[in-house]
Amino acid sequence: MLSGSPPFNGSNDKEIMDEVLKGEYDFNEPVWAEVSDAAQDLIRHMMEYDPVKRYSAEQVLNDPWFKMVLEDSIDKSMAVSALSQLSHFKVSSSFIFP
Repeated sequence: MLSGSPPFNGSNDKEIMDEVLKGEYDFNEPVWAEVSDAAQDLIRHMMEYDPVKRYSAEQVLNDPWFKMVLEDSIDKSMAVSALSQLSHFKVSSSFIFP
């Protein structure tokens, strides 16, 4: 959502899903240059492969970048819509993680 491009690379869907399942990603694509280091850091914490180390929802909400975004003049209806879409994605996602 921040860059318009996922951080997983591959020449086809299978290669991309293999990287997703291994937790291998990078922010090397040019579109990621537009995303701040603080936002990329939050994404890294949210995408941590080890669920014990992965940020909880509370940790995400308390992340400095997330707090800054909430304090800025954000369109509240857009935020509600984005959260709703993320919830729907989680429920309807066919990804199977080990």
